[in-house]
Amino acid sequence: MSAAPPPRADRRLVVLGLLALGLAFVFTALAGLPPRRVGDGSEYYALYLSWEHSLRPWMTQAAYVAYDELFSRHEIMDLVSRDALAAAFPALRVGDTADFNHFWLYSLLARMVGATLAAVGLHVSAHGAFIALHGLMLFMTMALAHRHYGLRGLCVVAFMTFASPMIWFTNKVHTEFFTYCLTLSSVILVLAGRRVAAAVLLGLAATQNPSFAIVAAALVADRLRNFRQLPSAAEAAGIVLAGLLSVMHPLYYLWRVHVVTPQLLAGGASLGHNLSTFYIWFLDPDVGLLPNWPLGALGIVLGMWALARLPEKRDPSRYNGSWWWFVAVYLASCLYAHSSTINLNSGATPGLARYALWYMVLPFPLYLEALDWLRSNWKRTGAGVVLLLLLLPHNWRVCKPQLPESYAKPSKLSRIIQTKMPWLYDPPGEIFRERYSGLGEAAEAKASQGIVGPDCRKLLLQPNEHHGPAIAPQACGFDQQLLDAHVRARLQQRSDERYERIDDELYLKLKGQASHP
Repeated sequence: MSAAPPPRADRRLVVLGLLALGLAFVFTALAGLPPRRVGDGSEYYALYLSWEHSLRPWMTQAAYVAYDELFSRHEIMDLVSRDALAAAFPALRVGDTADFNHFWLYSLLARMVGATLAAVGLHVSAHGAFIALHGLMLFMTMALAHRHYGLRGLCVVAFMTFASPMIWFTNKVHTEFFTYCLTLSSVILVLAGRRVAAAVLLGLAATQNPSFAIVAAALVADRLRNFRQLPSAAEAAGIVLAGLLSVMHPLYYLWRVHVVTPQLLAGGASLGHNLSTFYIWFLDPDVGLLPNWPLGALGIVLGMWALARLPEKRDPSRYNGSWWWFVAVYLASCLYAHSSTINLNSGATPGLARYALWYMVLPFPLYLEALDWLRSNWKRTGAGVVLLLLLLPHNWRVCKPQLPESYAKPSKLSRIIQTKMPWLYDPPGEIFRERYSGLGEAAEAKASQGIVGPDCRKLLLQPNEHHGPAIAPQACGFDQQLLDAHVRARLQQRSDERYERIDDELYLKLKGQASHP
């Protein structure tokens, strides 16, 4: 894979102009869709209003009044009420002000975009300002890809954005699209040998997700290890900026609430708690990236095939030690951060976990390889177009921006496995409980001590202090009292979370049928 020759200035301006017009049209249409709050969206809307009405990075009474007015207008579906929002994080209150579990910079950037548009006569709502920010960030990412890889770089970014689960996040006020654009841009810059510039973008991403500061530091360290080549003035400024951005999040919360990140105080994180299940972000049929993005998985396979078939065309300058150092640190820091969440089956998602999307930017060079291989032969090109057209409708059906968040139902692949081949895979208990109880994070699901899968044979035993009734699909036809008694008896024998199989004898008993000798 080699970088494209720098395009002529006039041609580049034409391409960027058309790109700006196209994205303006797309994101104007996205902003026109009915707004819907997902996940932590209420926090970002509230902080936007705090910047607008009080010029503060925390909530004030004026900001709460403005938020209550927004809530009362019913412009945004599923928006959390003022009272619920104000009561959400008692540990983060400071006097008459309050912070949230999520940092304020994303909201500040949206407010800056909204204020800039207003200055030229284009007045947009808080939601519209966030969507405009998304459009601007994607334009910058695509322009960067075009600068280093020409039209094929542009095509790959378009594929990764609009033919993937990321399309669902384009009109959602949540930091996932912000993180995606910054991390993908950093990948492009690392491949281009611009490690300090990549560190600056990762420092910006670290304001919302502090683990990216580790990756930014690793890139700076990699640049400085060559003592014979001193940093230029621009690189020195970039190193300072990357450092300042990387410490902004912890220093702010140390000042406000005396912890480096609010989730350690208000809840939401337990360092390294789920490290043993790191594979779920890639392979789990419900929350994993590859099973829920078949187009992306296919692109990775094609890219690896192209590298194996055409090694003589591989550009060694792109797959050098700096690239592999970046990949290793990126994976290690992200996996540790994700293993520290206490909410594996998180919301604000079209199905797969938001955390899985942090890894989708790393195969960018493989998608370039795949595109080069496909376009080198007209038959391959035709086959690639056909595959894209066949799989795009599926991606649109499950990830179109109009859909609400969905994390309480299993994916089709997951249901097939747990119905036909339940022995093949045992997901973490939280994922199985929330997907197969049909209740998501509801109290009834958390209280239950047993969840029966769709095959009516797989039973998840989960001890808790609530001793709630077991949950089984209605189609199983189980006697509730007998099922509860069995679950209690099994947990008395061994009080750890585990899967068990309902054998034939027990199955007939639970259905009220006597077993025959």
